[in-house]
Amino acid sequence: MISGAASSSAWGSATATPENRALGQDPRARVGRLTEGLEIIERLWTGEPVSYAGRHFTIEDVRISMPPHQRPRPPIWLAANADAGVKRAARLGDAWLMNPHTTLETLERQLALFRETRRTLGKPPAAEIPLIKECYVAPDRAGAVAEARPFLEAKYAAYRQWEQDKALPAGESFASDFEALARDRFLLGDPARVRRRSPATASASG
Repeated sequence: MISGAASSSAWGSATATPENRALGQDPRARVGRLTEGLEIIERLWTGEPVSYAGRHFTIEDVRISMPPHQRPRPPIWLAANADAGVKRAARLGDAWLMNPHTTLETLERQLALFRETRRTLGKPPAAEIPLIKECYVAPDRAGAVAEARPFLEAKYAAYRQWEQDKALPAGESFASDFEALARDRFLLGDPARVRRRSPATASASG
């Protein structure tokens, strides 16, 4: 009730192979586990007892003690990098949670794909368009880049090591050159610059 009973549920399929292996899971089963998990959670949210026998999960006569206040359920945001994941978000979710490393060009193309997929399935337009961006504000752009760069470089180096960039659309990568990586992805600079670039990001997201 802290949020006034207004909350969203964000989901992803853990694209990084090390994350799956650390939990003893076959990375190839991640989509199936996500799909089954969503189905189970949606049924549990009704507050009624649920029995389910799937390939990945089995429960019998399970009921949650505190069903969500929102009806019929909280909105489901599905994160996705690749086109197949964007289509899945359109099919299974209420919104596509766009990642912080999407270029504006890819963002525009995939958002169109998300919307077209929902239209084809006879689903209504998404009521929310959530977008995450890497953002750092300083008195000037040089200072913003200098202060943010060590942390962002380390973060995306780890992503490359985990092969997370393999989930990106064809032609996309986490470039090792920071300027190439930051271009059209990150919001770094003084307040005026970030304000100027933010409308472009908002425009790309609809």
